[in-house]
Amino acid sequence: MAPRGPSIDRDRLLELLRDGRSYSQIAEELGASYSGVAHAVKRMGLSRTQLDHSDAIPWTVKEEHKRAAPLQYMRELSQMAKGKMISAHRQATAIRWARALVEEGWDVSYDPNEPPSDFCPQGGFHLIPATERVSRVAGLLQAASQKVSQ
Repeated sequence: MAPRGPSIDRDRLLELLRDGRSYSQIAEELGASYSGVAHAVKRMGLSRTQLDHSDAIPWTVKEEHKRAAPLQYMRELSQMAKGKMISAHRQATAIRWARALVEEGWDVSYDPNEPPSDFCPQGGFHLIPATERVSRVAGLLQAASQKVSQ
């Protein structure tokens, strides 16, 4: 059975994957469907380049905390710091969140046993006083802001 969608060039697909583009972005660029891109990636034995966020998020996060807002914002700041393009809305929200914490003198930490709170209804993530020499959120904010302004 012949493929139904547009033919996807392996070299171009590999280039877009290495650029860190999402399947949706690749589909739009190539005039293909999301599933067409996913099938081509699988058929060609390729994979997306995964960004390493262990410097920004050094904790092993429990499954029930993986959708927590603090984790999402820290991951988005890390993505920006590494030059990955994310939507303007997500970018602005993550930066606004980080700026508010830094201005109030807070940093974020993780303890899988931390109960739910106003800061993180799922639990796990909690605020700690920021120190000048080690503020994870301030460092992410600075790195992300430098990349965004370039």
